[in-house]
Amino acid sequence: MSDISNKRREVMEGMRSSNETALKFLRISAERSGLHPTDMRSLEFLANKEVATAGELSAFLGLTSGATTALINRLEKLEMIVRNADTHDKRIIHIRTNPHKALTPMLLMGRFIKKLEKFLEKYSESELDVIARWNADVDAAFKKSTEDLLKSK
Repeated sequence: MSDISNKRREVMEGMRSSNETALKFLRISAERSGLHPTDMRSLEFLANKEVATAGELSAFLGLTSGATTALINRLEKLEMIVRNADTHDKRIIHIRTNPHKALTPMLLMGRFIKKLEKFLEKYSESELDVIARWNADVDAAFKKSTEDLLKSK
């Protein structure tokens, strides 16, 4: 990494710092809601999808089916989610948030999203294009690295 420019180093450090801050925010938000960070990520995923299968949730979180079942059981016991079997295939489970019980964690995330939207207002459309492209590229790099790790078991 010694051969990269100072600006690239600054970008990499900024990304590392942002990731650490995001993880801290997720952990504290979860604690305030009486949840685990994985629970928060699950609720956010389900809120964005409205309805998802257990398999989709498992793939998103990168959890085994057993760990996903334990997570769903925990959230269902807390009444944060509602689980229903598929009408055609009882092996398929559909999950959605219970908006009345999942309100506190979603409010915490909603406040952050509003601040982020306000923050993004200072950027021009062309700057947002660069940021969006950069985010997509970083996401692709993480996905590829994750796939490589999974293949190298």
